[in-house]
Amino acid sequence: MLCKVCTLTCPLPPPRCNHCILSKQTCSSVPNMREGNKATKPLERVFVDLYGPMPCHSQPNRLYSMNVIDDFLSYAWSIPLRSKDEAASVLQLWHQAVENQSGHRLKILISNNGELISKSMQDWASTHGVDHQCTAPYMSAQNGHAECLHQTLLGKAQAICLSCNAPPSFWDKFCAISAYLSNLTALSSLNGRMPYEVWTGCIPSLSHLWEIGCRAFMLIQTNNLKIFCRSHPCILIGYAPHAKAYHLWDMIDGSIFNSFHVTFVKHLDEQPADLLPGTMISIEPDVRPSWDSSPPPSLTVDSAYTVPSSSLGKNHHNIIMQLWVV
Repeated sequence: MLCKVCTLTCPLPPPRCNHCILSKQTCSSVPNMREGNKATKPLERVFVDLYGPMPCHSQPNRLYSMNVIDDFLSYAWSIPLRSKDEAASVLQLWHQAVENQSGHRLKILISNNGELISKSMQDWASTHGVDHQCTAPYMSAQNGHAECLHQTLLGKAQAICLSCNAPPSFWDKFCAISAYLSNLTALSSLNGRMPYEVWTGCIPSLSHLWEIGCRAFMLIQTNNLKIFCRSHPCILIGYAPHAKAYHLWDMIDGSIFNSFHVTFVKHLDEQPADLLPGTMISIEPDVRPSWDSSPPPSLTVDSAYTVPSSSLGKNHHNIIMQLWVV
């Protein structure tokens, strides 16, 4: 026997049941797009968040990292902390430094609803006229800019650690150098400019940058007899934060030091390269690293490369060598 199918229409959804809500409620959906307008000036809106504890202490006995990023420039700061209790005081010192260096005033500070909620932070915000906004409880997605910064810096730091074959206790140095290199990277949101360029108003020089993890030879300048080696082998792990020098690591005794007189051997230089017959290579003298001026032209390899006669000085500093491979 065939049964006739009846179609039921329900113009209104069924009423919510208290028992169903209590047993089946889930998290509300978070918009996957930006909410609100982007900042138009430096320090107009700043995101800050803490990451940690790390699996191990760093050498200065630090266990947390406070990452700060500007909404307009995407300029990043990575500040290591010994404990969460230092977050408020260190952030206030950071606020004084950036306002003194940039000339801009901090207007809005966005943080998670946790580490930076205290009476001292409320007094600091009211004294300086800063609008301290917090995310909803257990809603770190509302501080997504800082969360993305965590992933970016930690991913770069892990790659640098593997490249240098360094111990995990160097995580604070690698997070700091990751933020430094991110600020020297051109962004499409800034029309191809670098955050450092917009922050300081001048184009930085990149001639001092070398491959992190490459072999380095530091010149020994004191207490070195002539019959001994002139340099000491080490590994490049970054750049000195407050000096125009390289941050080096001695793999033998584990010491870390800064030096300017360094010769580098990149990883790519250790592998032999095939040269075709008739390849012309321009060889230029070593250029001193610079942190201020524009970067010099890079080494070019071309099969039909010529040097203008105007660029050849009286001493012929630029030499053209033709290699013939049989």
